[in-house]
Amino acid sequence: MTIGLTVAVSLLIQAAYKPLESEEESGIFVDGKPAPETIAGLKADADAIVLVTYSGQQRTIACRRPCIVSTLYAFEIRNILKSHPALPSGRRRFMLELIGGFEELPESVTRTFVYGRREPIAGHRYVIFARRHGNTWIPATGNAGGSESIYDVSGERATSLSTEDWDNAPPPVSQEFLDELRRN
Repeated sequence: MTIGLTVAVSLLIQAAYKPLESEEESGIFVDGKPAPETIAGLKADADAIVLVTYSGQQRTIACRRPCIVSTLYAFEIRNILKSHPALPSGRRRFMLELIGGFEELPESVTRTFVYGRREPIAGHRYVIFARRHGNTWIPATGNAGGSESIYDVSGERATSLSTEDWDNAPPPVSQEFLDELRRN
């Protein structure tokens, strides 16, 4: 009886075991117009500007091939620095669509990322210069998939999500960056 039970359990485990799908990475280049060089220019170029905290929640948007994979990132609005009628009034949740994400196919999982852009970090505060595109919000500008439209202001210095340091100038102090956004 014990041997029969052991055999039955092992057969059930083998039948339930599904081998892991292979994982692939696919990088893409996204070319957009460069971001304005001044804060006033960034502000003028955006439909809305929000100070948010990244909740860590995201979901890949399903699409039919051929398409560019994109992901909706959920942020909690802390302050609206430039208002827009489409910003949520009661809820304080802000959804931003960024190119890249995970695409699950029957035989594999592919992670698509944008060369030159870091991913947001859960719990960090960001200033987002956003543009309305249909029913979603997207980054206002930036060659690397909007990296120059999203600034991490959690630390001492406001840094964009760009992985490149083209001009080697030190990023602005976060508080000064926020103060200048509120002034203009």
